[in-house]
Amino acid sequence: NIPFKLVGKPWLSALTYSFFVDFFFFLKRTTTEIEDVALYMERNLDKKLTLDFLSRVSAMSVSSLCHKFKERYGKTVIEYLVEKRLSYARTLLLSGEMLGIKEIAANSGFDDFSYFCRAYKKQYGKTPREDRNSSYQKEFTLTNVRKKEVQPF
Repeated sequence: NIPFKLVGKPWLSALTYSFFVDFFFFLKRTTTEIEDVALYMERNLDKKLTLDFLSRVSAMSVSSLCHKFKERYGKTVIEYLVEKRLSYARTLLLSGEMLGIKEIAANSGFDDFSYFCRAYKKQYGKTPREDRNSSYQKEFTLTNVRKKEVQPF
């Protein structure tokens, strides 16, 4: 059941069709593998993840993993990992949980606290402490405004 034929060369059209089916299946499979790597990273943010380890988990070479990942996500594996770790850290930081900033950094997969602070400031424009304090300040101000609105004159 070949959907089309080249005039006089049915074997060529079958070969072409087979090539395109295999090619698109391969592309879909590759994308899925890269998405699996990204999902694995998101589920293991607190663990030490290296390119070598991720390439072994995905059964790809480091070079192939890096190339395909950048092609799919528009950023390197490490940029993606740091971005996800920072996002998780910010969620913990602003959630009201009373965890220390060093503890949040460690829980987010950052071994180096100084690097965490620099990366956080670069990503969000404030240090983790400034971000937490401004969040508390906003919450305090909103709470006071609500109390004043409720009080009768």
